[in-house]
Amino acid sequence: MIRSARVFLVALATLVATSSAATVFVMKKDAERDARAIGELNRKIAAEAQRISELQAEWSALTHPSRLQVLVERHKEVLALEPIEATAIASVAEVASAARRKAERDAAARAEAEAEAEREAAEAAAELLGIGGEGE
Repeated sequence: MIRSARVFLVALATLVATSSAATVFVMKKDAERDARAIGELNRKIAAEAQRISELQAEWSALTHPSRLQVLVERHKEVLALEPIEATAIASVAEVASAARRKAERDAAARAEAEAEAEREAAEAAAELLGIGGEGE
């Protein structure tokens, strides 16, 4: 009986060791796969960062004032650009005030349109019912 218990314990220990080794092997392969994926993502990120840097340099070259001035001079008949005057520049307060006045005008116009629509509806209803107007 002791011998069979020893055989059972040895077999159990062997089974546990084998399953542990298999689990560690699977975990190692998963970690290697994840490391490769992370490396690939890091390479893609570096390539995107390089592309962004290139695009920023290109944008800087394209929007350089001296280049733009040459283009404006070359195409001035088509563009018909004029320098802005100081009167065309407004302060933030002036812009806000103008926006507020426009909103007030729009609200008044809406209210007037609604009142007119109500008057027309009342006149149409009275006409249908035969009250008011020319019959009296």
